[in-house]
Amino acid sequence: MASRPTRAWHPMAWLAAIVVSGSITGAMAQGVPADEREPNPAAVGAAERAAGDAPSGTQQRRAAETTDQIYRELTGQNPNAPDRATVPPAYGTPGQDARAEERLYRELTGQNPDAAPRQ
Repeated sequence: MASRPTRAWHPMAWLAAIVVSGSITGAMAQGVPADEREPNPAAVGAAERAAGDAPSGTQQRRAAETTDQIYRELTGQNPNAPDRATVPPAYGTPGQDARAEERLYRELTGQNPDAAPRQ
């Protein structure tokens, strides 16, 4: 029995398959219908204020304190503390920055960055 030779797909057929699958995936990724989407916090706040259902200042403060307390209990950190990693201040001028960079280069490599490379 003779076996049938396999045929390679034409490059245009591959391209067509990719385009079709991409359009199907794109249609599925269009998203959730508008009536099923998560509400926008700004829009909800505006709607609550318009309806007179917005929390008072005291209620908002109490909710923020509760949120901060839960954060502290779960992470052991203050949610309002500044970041630990602070960027060191830059030197005053670009020339000072270059001199500091050259000094660091010399310390790490033992070479002058402006000198010709050793052979």
